[in-house]
Amino acid sequence: ARPFFSRASLQVCAGAFGAHALKKRLSADELAVWRTAAEYNLTHALGLIAAGLAPREASLGGKALLAGQVIF
Repeated sequence: ARPFFSRASLQVCAGAFGAHALKKRLSADELAVWRTAAEYNLTHALGLIAAGLAPREASLGGKALLAGQVIF
């Protein structure tokens, strides 16, 4: 589950970057898209952490979450 904690940390940083560094450079609509993407990625990261802590029988769910993260 350790790599997924790093993933979650990266998403928190991406959200903060969007909120502070991009605030003056993007329109309100573009910032909304950035925020939505950061929230979705953070949600996926938290799901991957949960899947990593789950029994091996739940590995299909983790693989599906990982595939969704890569596709997104």
